[in-house]
Amino acid sequence: MKKLAGLFFASVLSAVSGFSQNSVDYTQPPALGIHFFYNDFESAANVRATSLSAALKDNQFGKIRRMKGGVALNYIQGINPNLDFSS
Repeated sequence: MKKLAGLFFASVLSAVSGFSQNSVDYTQPPALGIHFFYNDFESAANVRATSLSAALKDNQFGKIRRMKGGVALNYIQGINPNLDFSS
């Protein structure tokens, strides 16, 4: 019974992977991304100094006003179907 179930599972996986991609060459078009984020350095320092449970119990974890904000830029462009340039 286990062999039959394994054979069925393998045949389903091979059928799904057979229809997963077209043979059309696709190159990533150029794209620019802007990301806004917050880094929480003080919570990590509190966890290192005491413990995670102590930081949570003392309500010293995840305060947005204590986080440092930042901005990031991302650029990506496809060179060929198998290779992308990202910076």
